[in-house]
Amino acid sequence: MIRFATENENEEDIRQINELTYSILESMDLELIQQTPKSQYLDFLAQLFQKEGNRFSYHNFLLSELEGRIAAIAVVYHDDDAGYYDKQLGDELATYFKIPAPVIQPETQAWGVLS
Repeated sequence: MIRFATENENEEDIRQINELTYSILESMDLELIQQTPKSQYLDFLAQLFQKEGNRFSYHNFLLSELEGRIAAIAVVYHDDDAGYYDKQLGDELATYFKIPAPVIQPETQAWGVLS
């Protein structure tokens, strides 16, 4: 079954969603992911999932369920929201991890810190 995530997802579904999200981010070789314990980053993702108005909010997840488990995810949002989500995610990362706000370089779509 394919469905959108809701704010009422159970704890196990949220854990599975965040594990899949982490797997995607880890495959992007992002420096912050490589330097952060997985459990800490999963906690960060869990907090974002419950908040509205961010890239990793439950509002933006399309889920595929197989035999009662989350088998696949898609993070979906309108292209017009991408710039806002980029900035907002950078702010969330800075606050949670106490680092300078990372930004996505539009011309390369690579993560970095502006100095």
